[in-house]
Amino acid sequence: MATGNAVDFEWFRYTDEGGGHWAVKTDKDWGALAAAGFSAFNAADPVFPKTGRYRVRRVQLQDPVSTRITRRPIGAAAATVGVAGATVDVVVKGATGVVTLTSQGIIGERKPKTGVIASKAEPITH
Repeated sequence: MATGNAVDFEWFRYTDEGGGHWAVKTDKDWGALAAAGFSAFNAADPVFPKTGRYRVRRVQLQDPVSTRITRRPIGAAAATVGVAGATVDVVVKGATGVVTLTSQGIIGERKPKTGVIASKAEPITH
């Protein structure tokens, strides 16, 4: 892991809760962590939409020393960092070195529901 003030971004593969694959851009150091659950970028995957109707799954992390909270995306529902109480060493912008954060659990993804809308049959009147 690199240390310093610059945050470099890179594309990674995100697996949604339905098993579909998407391309997401996240912090290069965070995405490279095995605990974050991302896999290698695949150019064939569509980009995950950035709108109010869509939100990737995230993990809430807290620094036990400063009590600051941060939320970061996780690439798979089974990512080890998503387990409440798990710890992970991460690079924090402006910090010198790595900081150990404790997971407080997963914040689920949000996607609009898709499917067929079943309409009621019209009542028969004579």
